[in-house]
Amino acid sequence: MPHLFSTDLGYAARVASRPLRLLFPLLVALAIIVALWARANDPKRRVDEIWQRQREITTLPNPTERVSAMETLMRDVDANARHYLRIHLCRHLFEAEQLDESTACANLLLEEASAQADDWNHGNAVHDGHALLDEIALRRGDVDAAERHLSQAGETPGSPQLGSYGPKMTLARELLALGLKDAVRSYLEACRKFWRAGSDAIDPMIRFVETSTLAALELDEAEGLRRAEEARLSFNSHP
Repeated sequence: MPHLFSTDLGYAARVASRPLRLLFPLLVALAIIVALWARANDPKRRVDEIWQRQREITTLPNPTERVSAMETLMRDVDANARHYLRIHLCRHLFEAEQLDESTACANLLLEEASAQADDWNHGNAVHDGHALLDEIALRRGDVDAAERHLSQAGETPGSPQLGSYGPKMTLARELLALGLKDAVRSYLEACRKFWRAGSDAIDPMIRFVETSTLAALELDEAEGLRRAEEARLSFNSHP
């Protein structure tokens, strides 16, 4: 057998290439492992997966199932993601008629928001937390608390989403139907601070509130129902 340092250059090249042939599959395997690790730990991909799961949870037909699924998801994510997801858990609890748990959840959301005033989601958390507490108060028949939370929702510093799309008017419609014009007008005035894209819509809404007479003592039942429907149609021009 020729020696490695033989003048047989072909044999010498084959011997020298053996380590490379053995190493190549290991390098390929290592590259695959690194690629899979990077894919699994890609922050953007991880965020996309979390929100995809959140959207899938909202399609579950049973609100109790939505609560359970959201609690599972929140155990699988970090503290920041839990904060962003919390409003969804609070709302699922509300829809499941777990009002005490939904109240505690909304209060925790607001507590977290107060500690993260520089976070981009701060304004959303303040508005949505108080809006949900408003809904809970209405469900319990506590109109005073509902007025208070609507006012506090309007105190949000705003957010990119609120600045572009504005707040939902569901609660304002419900309070207007109860004849609470002052509370609704004050809320709409507060919306001017953050709802820049909707500035042209606020004045017509306020004029409607000021000219509507929905108080039960001022109207008979049939007329009250008609006016309440007019209020709903007016506000329905915005979600």
